[in-house]
Formats: sequence, structure tokens, C-alpha cells
Amino acid sequence: LAVAFAWSLGLGFGLGIGGSDVHGAIRQVRRRVGLGVAPDDCKHPFPPDFKWSAAIAAYQAEGGSSDAGRQPSIWDDFCKRAVRCNGLQTLDPPPGQECEPIECADKADDVFHKYKEDITLMQSMHLTAFRMSLSWSRLMSWDPDRKRMVRNPEGVAFYKDLLLELRSKFIEPHVTLYHWDMPLALEQNIGAPGQGGWLSRDIVGHFNDFASLAFEEFGHIVPIWFTVNEPWTFSVFGYGFGMHAPGHKGSPTETYLVGHHVLLAHAVAVQTYRTMRANGTRVRKDGQISFVLLSDFGIPVLAGDPDDEAAAKDYNSFMLDWFLHPVTYGTYPQVMVEKAGDHLPSFTDEEAALVRGSVDGFFGLNHYTTKAVTDCASPRSKFPCPDLPAGWMADVHVDMMQHPKGARVPSNPMCSVFQGYPEGYDVLLNYVHKNYPKLRMMLTENGWCGSDLLDDQDQLWYYQEYLGRVQDAVSRGIPIMGYTAWSLMDNYEWGSYQPRFGLWQVDYENLRRVPKTAALWYSKVAQRNCLDV
Repeated sequence: LAVAFAWSLGLGFGLGIGGSDVHGAIRQVRRRVGLGVAPDDCKHPFPPDFKWSAAIAAYQAEGGSSDAGRQPSIWDDFCKRAVRCNGLQTLDPPPGQECEPIECADKADDVFHKYKEDITLMQSMHLTAFRMSLSWSRLMSWDPDRKRMVRNPEGVAFYKDLLLELRSKFIEPHVTLYHWDMPLALEQNIGAPGQGGWLSRDIVGHFNDFASLAFEEFGHIVPIWFTVNEPWTFSVFGYGFGMHAPGHKGSPTETYLVGHHVLLAHAVAVQTYRTMRANGTRVRKDGQISFVLLSDFGIPVLAGDPDDEAAAKDYNSFMLDWFLHPVTYGTYPQVMVEKAGDHLPSFTDEEAALVRGSVDGFFGLNHYTTKAVTDCASPRSKFPCPDLPAGWMADVHVDMMQHPKGARVPSNPMCSVFQGYPEGYDVLLNYVHKNYPKLRMMLTENGWCGSDLLDDQDQLWYYQEYLGRVQDAVSRGIPIMGYTAWSLMDNYEWGSYQPRFGLWQVDYENLRRVPKTAALWYSKVAQRNCLDV
């Protein structure tokens, strides 16, 4: 029907047209039917090509843990061995504490089997884009003789079908290569014992194998690629705190080494993509590539206090700028060099040249909450310096566990770290634009951590307030490409199904999806391309 409709408008959208022509045709269809163009009476419009998106990630939603030749990831292993003690996940429970096993995502939302109906849900919401990730251990399989991951035809077929289904519904896929699910085989079989996966320099080549296969198979379909999602999170939580896979903790250097290898792997994959794009090989000529970073932006506990102002600045440098500064300038932030010392690797001249400029003029930005930051030695600190874990947290030397006064606290106790503070989004967007003025932003995750209530008024408030800040930023000239709600549906949140971010409620007894109040509101905003609904 969509193809026929496009032809009826004289756009020639058919199988004979590929790449950018198809997506240009889609934009023309949307304009002619009023989608993407705010109505004349709209007081708070978004740009005509603003992208309205929602997101999920492979391990969190796909399920089908052994279907289509999928092999285990580090999360399949970690979730079966880790326990939760006093709210913290660990492979090393303290003696005498009552702990409970964490949950796994063997079935999750079963998107593997339900993706067609899920894409229909997206279409009903008037989404123009969908952010997803690829399961590395579904797309590729470990070959013990070659000691490398190799193409898995069943996995390739699954993702190709999914991407073509999105395209048939006029939804633009934004694909993340790595969303935390390292193949277990790479964790166990490369590098020194206990030093596999991201801890091994060899991962750079293995990641490029993964990226190259994805670009070759899907590059003609996908217009926007992201190499990695939130390297801060999986570096710090997986190799510093031990709360995420693979569960390492205690080392003062591993977190930084992982981050360093991530930047090199990202840069090599981008180089591969650009070569294919320049050669006109398998990749869209107008395709773009970057990465996705997280900022739980820090503001001072006591505004105007020099020490708190410095602590907040250092925290932001150690979180967002840790990765954004190297791809812009080819160096780590100076404050990280000074405070982390020899814990932090340094770039060779060749590496610096490779990393610098390794984004296509934009990046993906994830944001959920704002932190109130003070030096850990401050009288305002609630986290004493001696209690800071070795490595990243001890080096940054701040208390980052507080929230600003007036932040909205979720009713779900497992969401307490995701307090809502819309003013912080303003400050973050201004910060990025001021410090990296040449970069556009695709807002790749933003959402409320709540309960399974259908009429979740806190979630509705969150989206209304935060999208209001986005519209304000756009109106004052900050280059924002689009907005992505996290998440399309309730899903597995890295150890538990209890935190509920979904616009669609999922009943885990029967996997039925039902739209929450915020989903109905978001749908109207996307349809009108206007905040006034």
C-alpha cells in the first residue's frame, strides 16, 4: 500500500530506486500528506526533517537467545552467575549478606518473533525512525579453527528481513553495532587469560570484522550508524564497579584501558565505513556514522561555590568529554590526564590522527537525569573519599550520587537514580553546543523510569517537560537532528524487568503490548511535528 501510494504521488518509489533516492522519496511523501510539517497554528514547531524515533537494544528486547544460530554473549554468562545484594549486582557477594539471583533476557520481549507487529506499533505512532542494535553473536559465530567470528547466514537473514520491514513502513533505521553484548567467545578466547574482550588490543580488529560485515550486508539500507552505545557505562559498570558484564572490579586501570580500546575500535570502523562510502561499495552515499554517548550531566550542589563548580566540571569531563574530546581534538581532556595520571593510556601520534575527526559531524546523546556534584572531601558530600572504588571514581574524586533539589523522584524504588530534572537537559544541550559547536546532536535516548501503570502521569510529565526543553534548544539554534524515546516498550534493564521505561506496557505473562498515556501523547506530537497537542 505504501509503495502504491508513493507511486500515486508521482515519486517513483519502488524497488528500482535505492539508497538516498528512497529516503528522499519518503520525505516527499511525508510532506505531501502533512507528516513532518507542523500545522500553521503550531506555536512550538520542530524542523520539517526532524526525526521522531523510539529505541530498543538487541539483548534487552530480542529474546530468541539460541535462535538463528545465536551464540552466548557476556550478558548471557553474567546474568546466570551474578546476584543482587542491597540493590547492587555483583559476581562477588559480601559474606553474610542476603542476595538474590538477577534475571536474564532469554525471552525478553521476544522481538525476534514479533518484530513485524512491533514495527506496526511504530507505524501507528507516526515514528519516522527507529533506533536498534545488532546482536554481534547472532550476526556472527565463533570459528574455533580460525579463532575469529565469522558470518552467520541465519543471523544476517533475520536482520535483513527486519530492516526491510522497517523500510516498507517508511521508518528509517538507526543502527547501533555494539550495545553491550560482547560475544562470550571473544571474552574467553582472545588476549591473556582474564584479559579478553575489550581489555585486549586485539578487539579492534575483531570489531572491524563485525562492522565490515554489517556495512556490507545492510549499508545500502541503513542511513545512520552508531558504532558503540554509552562506552562510559559499560567501561565503568563492567570493569570498575563490577555491576554489569563481565563483572570486573578493583582495578585502577581496566576502565580506562577499555575506553581506550573502544575509541580505537570505533575509529577503525568509521575508517572502514568511509572507505566503502567513498568507493560506492555497499554503503549509501549519504550514509552517516558516529557513536552514542551518555551524560548524566553534573551541576554543582551549591551553585557559585568554586569547589562545587570545579567538581561538576571535572565530573562532566570524566563522563562525556572522556570520549567526545578525543574524536574532536585527538587528546583526552586535560583534567583527566592530570587526575588519572598513569591510569589513563595515551594516544600515539598515529592513534590520535585516527581518532580525531572520527564522527560525521554529529553524535548520539543519551540523557536521563542530572546529578548534583561536590568534591568527595566537601562537607556537602555524602560519599566519603575513602569509600570511592579504585580507578575512575577515585580519580574523578567527587560525590556524584546526589540529585538537584526539586528533582522528581520515581515511585519505583529500582528507578531512584533516574530522577527527573528537565532544567538539566537545557544546561547539557547548551554545554555541548558551546564546547563542540561544529557537532550536531541526535538525541538517541531519553525517557522516564517508572512502573507498569498504563496511565503513568510521571512518564507523561517527563516527556512533556523534556521535549519542551528540546524544542526550546532548537528554537535558539542548537542543531538537533531528532529525538528518540527510550524505550519503545518495557524491556530487560540489565538484570531486572522491574524498571519500566517503555512507551508500551509489556505483560510478561503473555507479552501483550499496550500503549501507555505517554505513548498516545508522543504519537500526536510526532504526527503533527509540533509540541502543541
